[in-house]
Amino acid sequence: GIEKYEGRRPWDTKQEFYDVLIGRWILDGHYAVLVIYVTIIGALIAVSLYWLLPTLRSREE
Repeated sequence: GIEKYEGRRPWDTKQEFYDVLIGRWILDGHYAVLVIYVTIIGALIAVSLYWLLPTLRSREE
């Protein structure tokens, strides 16, 4: 709860930052938000791989 973060920001550590992002959404039942979040991250990874793999291959040749 909020008592845990009293006197400091909830994102002081990276783990707590993810707890706020994911944990609170799940506790609140906002699964739709979690799905959107995962979809966005997946899309970013796919795009970055799409652009990185050709450059890595061209360097090996």
